[in-house]
Amino acid sequence: MTTTEHLLPAHDTIQRIGAVPNWTENLLFVMYDSGAGLAGWAHWSRVPARPDLWEAVLALYLPGGELLLHRSFGAGPDSSAASSGPLSFRCVEPLRRWSVRLDGMMRRTSTAEVTAAPLADGPWQPVRFEADFEGLAPAWSARGLGEQEWADGHLEQPGRITGSAELDGRRVTFATAGFRDHSYGPRDYAKILGDVWVSGVFPSGRTLLAIVVWTRGTEVPPYVVGFVDDENGRQQVTDLRAPRLAGVDGAPTEFTAELVTAAGTARIEVAMKHRTNYTLDNPVGMTLGTRTGADDLIAVEGPARLRWDGEETDGWIERFWRRNELTG
Repeated sequence: MTTTEHLLPAHDTIQRIGAVPNWTENLLFVMYDSGAGLAGWAHWSRVPARPDLWEAVLALYLPGGELLLHRSFGAGPDSSAASSGPLSFRCVEPLRRWSVRLDGMMRRTSTAEVTAAPLADGPWQPVRFEADFEGLAPAWSARGLGEQEWADGHLEQPGRITGSAELDGRRVTFATAGFRDHSYGPRDYAKILGDVWVSGVFPSGRTLLAIVVWTRGTEVPPYVVGFVDDENGRQQVTDLRAPRLAGVDGAPTEFTAELVTAAGTARIEVAMKHRTNYTLDNPVGMTLGTRTGADDLIAVEGPARLRWDGEETDGWIERFWRRNELTG
């Protein structure tokens, strides 16, 4: 079951640190503006061993398979923000407005390099990145998380995103739509088998978000949640049919995702346009690039073009799976 009725502003502010093992707080921001030639993905996690510290990761996706990546750790001075210092995500107005800011260094790399191995040291360059998020629809909250190993509270929201990136001696501006999420509670990636996560906001205002998470062991069924906003209002997703990650190269990169709701089945054609790879650390953390251990959990994140009944938009696709079952 999912709902928005129980959400209060306090559910969407930076949380008081929990006193349970592996407690953490995680925030996510995604955007893709194909017209500007730029996509962005950012993630913040409290470090469970020292939850006053944040791990902060930012990926900027550039044309030609190029990437700029940032990863830093720290405790920012602003209690209203998830912040490592150089990279922050600040709550301006709970359930409505947030802002991303980076003033720091990013590692220039490529999809090929992060697919082949963990990212080694190399060329770094200064980047300023600013993005302001304003909700386009009410925040949505996942329910039924009791058997899940990644959160006991989770919300998602589509939004309008505007901002700029100063890089390579130029300033790129963007105005697009995207998503953010906010989770908190115990998390342990060692217990996760994989996931599929797809989201997009269409020019007509139709919006979709769907998640399936597989927990290790046969006793926990796949966890499927999400929503579709369309002319029927907000419909809860009861099933997501999409191929899991098959290779470290992101395969398959083109497929159809079927989102089942009470109103019917939305068939979304997905074409991933770029990607970067991470290896998820236990219990929480994100190594840049692809490790080769058989049990490593590989995450592939990338902007995608989505097509729904002839209407197209910029969207996002995330998929995790265990390394020993991936090709490449």
